[in-house]
Amino acid sequence: MHDATDTLRVNDPDPDEHPHAVTAAADRVSAIPREPRRSFIPIRRYDPIGLDTSPPPLLWLHGGGFFSGGLRQAEAHRVALGLAKRGWPVITIDYRLVPRPGTAWARRAVHAPVPRYPEPVNEVIASALGLAAEQGGPGIFLGGASAGACLAAAASLRLARAGSSPVLGTVLGYGIFHARAPEAPPALRASVPRRFRVLHGPGALRLMNRNYAGSEAALAEPWAFPGGHALTGFPDTLMLDAERDLIRPSGDAFAAELRADGVRLDREVVPNALHGFLDRPQRPEFQAALDRIAAWLRGAMAARLSLAALPRSGILPAGTPRAIAVGS
Repeated sequence: MHDATDTLRVNDPDPDEHPHAVTAAADRVSAIPREPRRSFIPIRRYDPIGLDTSPPPLLWLHGGGFFSGGLRQAEAHRVALGLAKRGWPVITIDYRLVPRPGTAWARRAVHAPVPRYPEPVNEVIASALGLAAEQGGPGIFLGGASAGACLAAAASLRLARAGSSPVLGTVLGYGIFHARAPEAPPALRASVPRRFRVLHGPGALRLMNRNYAGSEAALAEPWAFPGGHALTGFPDTLMLDAERDLIRPSGDAFAAELRADGVRLDREVVPNALHGFLDRPQRPEFQAALDRIAAWLRGAMAARLSLAALPRSGILPAGTPRAIAVGS
């Protein structure tokens, strides 16, 4: 299933003290279904030391516009390390990136393959299935930030539609979920720094999404951008969005769509925060967000254990999501 390849030193400064020491190790998981150009997907495991029982891990996906980022960036490493210090195991996934917009020609010039959708989301699904089977427990949690949130949501929806999904819940940070994201109102545009008005303007977001999807037809697929599609069966979800973020209207719309389809949702819009606050460990909202995620994961797992303790012939309490079966 996996081969341990390296052990990482964990000595990052953390302004908050938490009770758990952490081991972090580089590893890899089999690509299932096996991709023609990559047999293994690099991962990192972050495990709290001293737990009596280990809860299901959170599989976490960094952001970066689908074309940048990696396991060493703060949005991956520091998020995983912080959650593990709070007692929750995390596995970060180095999913395949698409080319930077406007650079695919260089790959074609040397007859190199050009990765596009669905390769990144297929690798997320392969990781979720493989790691859930390895755990041998009730399943895994799946989450991510920005583009990683889109991949986590798309993978969760596809697994839910397939039946017997291993995803117990999703954690989505300031994600883009729609192929054509709703435009931000003027007041929101005025609240963000100029660089974000350029990077996250309507034209830039359309270019980013088209670059990831690879074609206009792929943009319309729910496994590429789940926003605007039926979300029945989607797992319980925590959404953390930034107040001053031009991508937030996509989060607003996706939250409304989740609620309309009966998904149990907890959502917070972090006051005064900018896009990418999980990539800025020095910001106070970074630590507060990790506290919120850890608390939500504990609550979601406690609720599932309570449901599992009910007799199979029992009646589900009002408000229990249909996706969770008695005794599961």
